[in-house]
Amino acid sequence: MLHRTVRGGSQWWGGVGLTLLAVLLTVWHHSAQARGGAALPERAALAVLWPLQSASAAVWSGAEGGVREAVQSLTQRRHLVAENERLRAQVQELQSQLTKLHEAIMQMRSFKVATGQDLPVAEPVTARVIGRSSGGSSVLWDVEATMGRELREGDAVCTRAGLVGRVEQASGTHGKVRVITDPEHAFRGVDSRSRCDGTVMGRNPFEDRSDCLTFCRLKLDADVRVDDRIYTAEGNLTYPAGLPVGVVDEVSRERPGQEFKTALIRPFADLSRLDWVLVERRP
Repeated sequence: MLHRTVRGGSQWWGGVGLTLLAVLLTVWHHSAQARGGAALPERAALAVLWPLQSASAAVWSGAEGGVREAVQSLTQRRHLVAENERLRAQVQELQSQLTKLHEAIMQMRSFKVATGQDLPVAEPVTARVIGRSSGGSSVLWDVEATMGRELREGDAVCTRAGLVGRVEQASGTHGKVRVITDPEHAFRGVDSRSRCDGTVMGRNPFEDRSDCLTFCRLKLDADVRVDDRIYTAEGNLTYPAGLPVGVVDEVSRERPGQEFKTALIRPFADLSRLDWVLVERRP
C-alpha cells in the first residue's frame, strides 16, 4: 500500500511539474512575442533543427538530381541504341548493294548479245547516288564516284539489273546523270528475240505509266511481243551495245493509216530505290 502511495505521489508531482513547465514556456513565449522576438527555447530549437532541415533538403535535392540524370542517361542510351541499330542496318544494306554491283562487273564482262559481241571490258566505276533533281520534264541525278575515280561524259550508268542513264556532265569524281526515263533522252534499242529495233524514249511525267519507256518508230510488221527483253542496239551513239534496258509490258494495236507502232518498256532497274550504281567506261 505504501509503495502504491509513493508511486502515485510521484506521478502527481510529475504532472504538476509538467504543468508548471508548460505554463512557464507559454508565458515566456508570449513575453518574447510582446518584445517582437523569439523565446530562448524557440531559438534553441531552431538552432538545432535548421542544420538538420538544410542537410535533409540538400540530401533530397542531390538525390532528385541524381535520379533526373539517371533517367536522362537511360533515355539517351535508348536513343543511341536505336540509332546504332538503324545505322548498322543501313551499312548492311549498302554493303549488300555494293556486293551486287561487283557481281554485276563479272556478269557484264561475260554477257554477250545476240550479235555475238562482248560488252566493253573497261573496269566499271562504283558510284553513290547523292541527289535527284528534276526541272520541267528533265530527270537528272547527281552521283559521286568512289576510290577517287574520275567520271567522264558519255559514260553509261547501270545497276546489276539494267541501264539507268548516261553521264552528261562530269567534274572529277562528280557527275550529272540523265536518267533513261527523261523524255528528252532517246537511244536505239533492239528486241533480243526478234532483233527488231526502234527508238527508246522516256515518257512525259504527265502521261500514264510515266515510270516506263516508250519503244517507238517500230515498223508495223515488227515482231515485238509482251515480255520480250530489250537491249541497247548496235551502232548506238549514246550507249554501247548489249546493255539490258527492260521488258516489253504492252504493245499498241495497229490502226489504219498508221506508219509505226509503239510499245511500253518496263525498265529492269528499279529507279525509285537506288543508292549505288555502276559507271561503265566507254572504250
